[in-house]
Amino acid sequence: MYTTESHKENSRSTWKEAEHFLKWTLGREDKELVLRFRGNATRLHAAIQLLTIRQSGRTCTSFESIPSKILLFLCESLEIPPLDLSVVSVHSSTASKQLAILTQHLGLQEYGEKAKALLQTWAQSIVGVQKSESELLQTAEQFLKSESYLLPAPSTLQRDLRSARVKAEDVVFTYITEQLLPHQKICLDKILMVDENGRRSQFQNIKTCPTGTSSESLRAEIEKFEFLRQRGFLRSDFGGLEQATLEWMSDLGQRYDASELKSFADNKRYALCSVFLCEHSATILDTIVRIQEAYLSSMESLSRRTYESKMQDSRKSSRSAISLLLKTMEKLLGVETANTMTVDEFLKKQGEESLRKALKDAKLFSRLDKRGFVDELCGKHGSLRIFATGFLNLNFQATAGTAELFRAIQIQRKMNLGKQKDFPADTPLDFVPKIYHSLANPQQKGSGRKAWEMFLFMAIRDRLRSGDLVLPESKSYRPLWEQIGVKLTTTKKMRDDAKKSFEPFRDKLIQEFNLYYKEFSRDFSENSYVTLKPDHTLKLSRDEGETESLEVELARKLIRSEMPSKVRIEDLLTQVLSLTRFDKCFTSIHGQEIRMEGFEQTLLGALIAEGTNLGNEDMAACSDGLTVDSLDRISHWYLRELCHKEASKNLILFIQNLPISANWGDGTRSSSDGQRFAVEKKSDFTRAYPRYFGHYDKAFTIYTHVSDTYSAFSTQVIGCHEREALYVLNGILDLKTSFSIQSHSTDTHGYTDVLFGLMYLLGISFQPHIADLADARIFRPAQTDIEPKFSKIFSDKIDLDIVAEQWQEIQKLKTALTMKTISADILMQRLTKTLYADRMSKAVGALGRMVKSIWVLRYLNDRALRGKVRKQLNRGEERHALAKKLFFANQGRLRTGDRLSMMNKASCLSLLSNGVLAWNAWHMQKAVDKLASEGIVFSTETLSHISPLMHEHVIPSGSYEFKKLRFG
Repeated sequence: MYTTESHKENSRSTWKEAEHFLKWTLGREDKELVLRFRGNATRLHAAIQLLTIRQSGRTCTSFESIPSKILLFLCESLEIPPLDLSVVSVHSSTASKQLAILTQHLGLQEYGEKAKALLQTWAQSIVGVQKSESELLQTAEQFLKSESYLLPAPSTLQRDLRSARVKAEDVVFTYITEQLLPHQKICLDKILMVDENGRRSQFQNIKTCPTGTSSESLRAEIEKFEFLRQRGFLRSDFGGLEQATLEWMSDLGQRYDASELKSFADNKRYALCSVFLCEHSATILDTIVRIQEAYLSSMESLSRRTYESKMQDSRKSSRSAISLLLKTMEKLLGVETANTMTVDEFLKKQGEESLRKALKDAKLFSRLDKRGFVDELCGKHGSLRIFATGFLNLNFQATAGTAELFRAIQIQRKMNLGKQKDFPADTPLDFVPKIYHSLANPQQKGSGRKAWEMFLFMAIRDRLRSGDLVLPESKSYRPLWEQIGVKLTTTKKMRDDAKKSFEPFRDKLIQEFNLYYKEFSRDFSENSYVTLKPDHTLKLSRDEGETESLEVELARKLIRSEMPSKVRIEDLLTQVLSLTRFDKCFTSIHGQEIRMEGFEQTLLGALIAEGTNLGNEDMAACSDGLTVDSLDRISHWYLRELCHKEASKNLILFIQNLPISANWGDGTRSSSDGQRFAVEKKSDFTRAYPRYFGHYDKAFTIYTHVSDTYSAFSTQVIGCHEREALYVLNGILDLKTSFSIQSHSTDTHGYTDVLFGLMYLLGISFQPHIADLADARIFRPAQTDIEPKFSKIFSDKIDLDIVAEQWQEIQKLKTALTMKTISADILMQRLTKTLYADRMSKAVGALGRMVKSIWVLRYLNDRALRGKVRKQLNRGEERHALAKKLFFANQGRLRTGDRLSMMNKASCLSLLSNGVLAWNAWHMQKAVDKLASEGIVFSTETLSHISPLMHEHVIPSGSYEFKKLRFG
């Protein structure tokens, strides 16, 4: 049966109206209760109050808002004549008695002192929760409803909630202060004092980030940590307080300066300072490990380059020397020469000086070849000793497989303290490469001891990175299962049950492989993308790119002609703000709604200043109506990572709600890629990146996740030297939008076998574009037979028994990732960089290799799938182009090396790019609608090829006019 759209709409309206009347329907018991009251007006009043309380949790204060249809409906239900609103009123005493009866009937308690005390207790559990005041008010209402309390008026609850939060914070501050020892309070007072020169306090020095990765910077950080450790300021749970509360207090301690902290009451000052120092001590420890890794890697790389350069020079000079020595030895061993000439005669004839020089050059080359690299390392031993003693005194703990390394650390500690003069005969050498065992013997004084110590520190670096050596007081280098938050306890029965539960997964994987292998072998002769070389390895051709149709080109021009030709960035953001009100997402860390005059203009100015790399001073200089102080205030208290995420979520939802966005995607596909930016100042976080910035300039990477609707939904700041694959899962698991990612793509730098395995566990199809795919290893199940011509391609077999064996632990990893008890990048690093690969790491890798092989078969055989991957990755590149245009100031080079500042700039840049996207999408929608009204309609296929990331019309630079901005 055919149903018209108007009929459907009428049907929907009828159902909505029926549902609305259902909410105002009295039950049998309700009706009996209401009819006990005397007078029709009193009965109607009671009915309205009863149903209003049931729906909203609070009494009705304005009867005028109730529709006349509802009043008539209630009168009919109560079998009373229709009444006018003017007579539906009762005396205050009667209303009070009536309310008591109604609340008892509904099983509710009236809001009073008991409810306020309960609200106070609840407020203590949410101290530090970063929500706006309106969101907290809604949460408080839900809490009181769950406790069966009648809600007071919103203004009353808001007032009581504010009071409860202030008291709750004071309770938490006092609770923490009472745990501090007297000497800790004295220490806190001292570090807040400004030094003799009147410049900086010790508290500010502790907060200051390191200025590089030198040995001096590392020693300074070690001294900071040792200072905090000796005074008991190590990471602590403070008696079970929520981690969100501690992070909030730590953030406040980070943002306040010493003079502001000294003006607070004792309990607040001591609490904020102590929590910050305890949390910051773990951050400092992570920084120490990061600097040590960077320092040793740089030192090792420099030593190897110097060694190879010397070898190259020596090889040239020794080539003729070796040739001369060889010829001389041939003559010397000749029969005639040996019988007819004396040694003196022979040397005189051959040239004794040239022979001795050749011998010297050959010896030099031999020594350089044998120990040149070790000598270069030993030459840098003095720099390492600057921090060596303090570094080795850190609280290292060994795990399985690192007992000998830990014993070596203990031996070196005793040597540093003078408790032991000579190395024992059984000093560990396991961590020294075998070819250098004779050169790194610590029993040989001099270079032997130096070389042994250098290799010891390099081994510590590698074991910390892999998680085989741990630091319990740190954030990122604690034991893996401690970070996951579960106990690693298993029994034989638990393992057997886990193996059985893995069987369906094993069968599914093998079936998928066999299915795609069958398609691959069947269609191989017709597949123009892949062929076999004479040696039976793969050779890949290039897919022909899609040519843009004339219809797409014409549609793009028509749509663009209907949009503004030029728009300044502040005007663009003003329109987007009026459409989305994303400014409501920016709340102060204090949790207060009080905002200064002209908040919207100043917020936009601060966002543009950070997102374009202009900075607050330059923004104030080239704009009207904004001052440095107001911009600094907004930047300091409002531009926070949580607020950026909420604002981006707001913009993304706005874009998704536009009909045109359905042509680009449905939010189930995404990609991620890194974009490098130069940094002028030295930092522990940045590294040299010669490929783009030369050997001396430093750089870092902004790693961005982009959806199929072109919006950036995750932004991370990482080192440009780090493998991007470690951070892919972070953005997906931290998703704060309505997206439901089902497939994700990266380039080669963004994939590893382990990532394939973890993605499979999380139910996400990992679809990377792998460079040199023809040379990639393709694994096959041990029980699958392969055609002889493909035997070389599928030569590697994979046994899934190890996955079944470790399935229980693997499921715990999945739970930890979904519950976010461990950061995905830390877990990835532990699983991919462990040197003593345990069974679990091998199992995740084996699962990943199986999943990767299935993906490779799909990729090789499905041209449409390859096109989807390239298309999504191209969207990420388009977003990079927009970001590069927006981040124009100082030629895109950052002036700060502080990681928090970098993250703030990266987040603001992502917000600006999403703002441009929202503006473009909005105007494109209007253009499409207008053209459609004129009879020009574009197909979904055509619109899907028109990117909303166009940016030629956006003007991010120049003079900014904020005074004229008006917000709707």
